[in-house]
Amino acid sequence: MSSRKAAIAFFQTEYIVVRARLLKQFYLLAYVFESRQDFDFIQDDVVDVLTAMDFMSEAAARNWCEKASEPYQISIEDFAKRVKAFIERKGNNHHVVFLVDEI
Repeated sequence: MSSRKAAIAFFQTEYIVVRARLLKQFYLLAYVFESRQDFDFIQDDVVDVLTAMDFMSEAAARNWCEKASEPYQISIEDFAKRVKAFIERKGNNHHVVFLVDEI
């Protein structure tokens, strides 16, 4: 398992533990959002997880959460590079479907 996948798996596990401790529903971060605005309601939980896994200090995690709520801009070139890297990580026999909503 790559260190990136291990970090994601650890984050997901810690997230579940924190959510359980707070007597909230059990679900992974990837399934929390129906829209970017929903992030505002779980920021404290995300900060708890990031600090519990010693990935960031509490101040850094809160700063990251604030920035994550701001409008996200990416150039076409950078987006293409990220998609290419994602596809290369997935290997052969993997399909990517792009759906666009609101241009």
